Amino acid sequence: MEAFLLEELRLHRSDVTVTRYLKEAFLIKFKLIISRTAMRRTGAAD
Repeated sequence: MEAFLLEELRLHRSDVTVTRYLKEAFLIKFKLIISRTAMRRTGAAD
């Protein structure tokens, strides 16, 4: 039973790490899309 709880805890901890990583990756992707869109707009203005 104790081993099961430890495994659950370890899985949960890795889940949190993955979630944090995905959140950061999403924000970076979002910023790239915004900057690319802004560049396209200024390019179209020329």
